[in-house]
Amino acid sequence: MTMNNGGTWTPRGVLGKLKKVCVMAILIQVAAMPALAGEVGQDEWLQGNRVKLRPGGFDGQTLITMEIGQGGDVLIRQEAKEKNEVTALTLLLVGGKAVAVSGGELPNGDELEVLDRAGLQLQLVEYILGRAYPDGPDSVQGHEKMAIQEKRDPIRIGTTGSKGYFSPPWSVVGQATPLAPGKVGFDFTFSFAAEKSKEKKKSTKLKFAGIWQRDARAPTFDDRLALTGWKVYMLGTRTGEQAASYGAVPTENYNTLGDLRHALQK
Repeated sequence: MTMNNGGTWTPRGVLGKLKKVCVMAILIQVAAMPALAGEVGQDEWLQGNRVKLRPGGFDGQTLITMEIGQGGDVLIRQEAKEKNEVTALTLLLVGGKAVAVSGGELPNGDELEVLDRAGLQLQLVEYILGRAYPDGPDSVQGHEKMAIQEKRDPIRIGTTGSKGYFSPPWSVVGQATPLAPGKVGFDFTFSFAAEKSKEKKKSTKLKFAGIWQRDARAPTFDDRLALTGWKVYMLGTRTGEQAASYGAVPTENYNTLGDLRHALQK
């Protein structure tokens, strides 16, 4: 999955370069972002474990909620509004080795697109927050205005199976508001050079609104969670392909999260 010049994420081959399936645990976690490495305050932005994102800003029709636990557990809930109806898709990444899905099925061949897309969007938001407030989340006091102008350095982001790149010049305008200790609301517009023409580069804008939160205790997911009606996918090598290719393969269903965890330990 690659972010194209129009600011969207498109499939790039499902984890074709993975060497180990267990590295799926870092699809959403963003500890390795070299652009922010070495700055304590900026690094704090990478430690959010409860995040709500609304692509398109407050007018956006999609709300993504992420709860990032330990040991490769990540819960993603994507709610999309169309006309007067709201559809919801919930994904639970378990130990970085399986994905349980409720509310629908993952598209064949692009099973990991929702995970990758959420991971890239989270990285982009946390990178921008880190650039805007390099002293960390606690430095956001009152209604802090956000203003960044970058003419030289691009933005590079990526998960295990996808990547994103934004060419300079790029800029950000918006604001952030402290909601509680370790909890910050944000609303900003990100403008970047999307395409080159004979005369000049065209500008594209992405809007994001949401809430960034870091709890002292990471989210946990109870083994008693019922998975009845959930579709379960194991992360592993696809069969029937000439070259090694990794993705999400449908498997048997499990009654509870504990049953799935037990199966993964075998």
